[in-house]
Amino acid sequence: MCKNSPLNTLSTIDVEKLEKSAPASKLLARLCRVLEKKMKDAAAPWSTVVCDIAFTGYRDLLAGVQKGTCGRYRVFVDATAVLQILLVVSRLLAHHKVLTDIGPLPPPLSASERPALWILQDLPRVAKEGMREVPRQHGGLRDSAVTSLVERAMYFLFMHEIGHVHERHGDYLDSVLLASPSTRRGLEHRADWFALRKSLCREEDQHTLPIFRLWGFAVGTLFAVLGVVNRNDPNYPSASCRAHLCEGFVSTQMSGLVDEADIKGFVYGTEEARNAWNCVGWPATGPPAIEEVKQAVSDIEQADLELNGGT
Repeated sequence: MCKNSPLNTLSTIDVEKLEKSAPASKLLARLCRVLEKKMKDAAAPWSTVVCDIAFTGYRDLLAGVQKGTCGRYRVFVDATAVLQILLVVSRLLAHHKVLTDIGPLPPPLSASERPALWILQDLPRVAKEGMREVPRQHGGLRDSAVTSLVERAMYFLFMHEIGHVHERHGDYLDSVLLASPSTRRGLEHRADWFALRKSLCREEDQHTLPIFRLWGFAVGTLFAVLGVVNRNDPNYPSASCRAHLCEGFVSTQMSGLVDEADIKGFVYGTEEARNAWNCVGWPATGPPAIEEVKQAVSDIEQADLELNGGT
């Protein structure tokens, strides 16, 4: 890592201390350990352009890439993002209408149980308070599904950031004073597609649920969380639009790489995530309007044009 990099100002996480700091931390720390190894392994092919990867703490950015003085990029994921996804997924799977084929149905939630999204309302101050909340334990397959979903969502988020590096998005943004919201949204869609390719084509894990259904649920849930984080930022597409374009990408661009059943499983998983989100009563999500999809296609074309020097 660059010694003089402004990225040194980001507070990095000591996972060992994290394990001892609060009741909810052991599971969070274990997830961070697993993800740290996966991130380092995944980033190996980009060692010439990535100088460091790290978990950061209590930032209002859940993940990102920033350039160091060496000219390479540091990719970071905030532990707050892992915590938030952990609490959200745990809350979703605590609802009796969500993933009904995953083990016994959980008991009804009490009125006093927090809905998890509260952390997003006041970052970063309340993130430490969230550490004290032990995610609801469901037992057996449901706990296994929670862990698997969180790992997949965070791996996708990390590969999304690697996608920005791989496709030179950072270099482009460094070379211009401003990029239009249309171009920025297009870059986000491009990075999503990169993350899908790298996530789904490397899948070797085994689980009680069809793997691509898990991926769909994880990605759909991640988009919904990011939709809350970026709800007032015109540079980011909506959760429903991102999920829709990812479904289309898997169905068309990956048809020769994965089985048709896997494609259907991914789409089914994103739909399940949307339905689960609505069951819990969080900000309603649904399919995007036709006009929004058309705008997204235009955004991607604009981004491609800018990256290729306007030709």
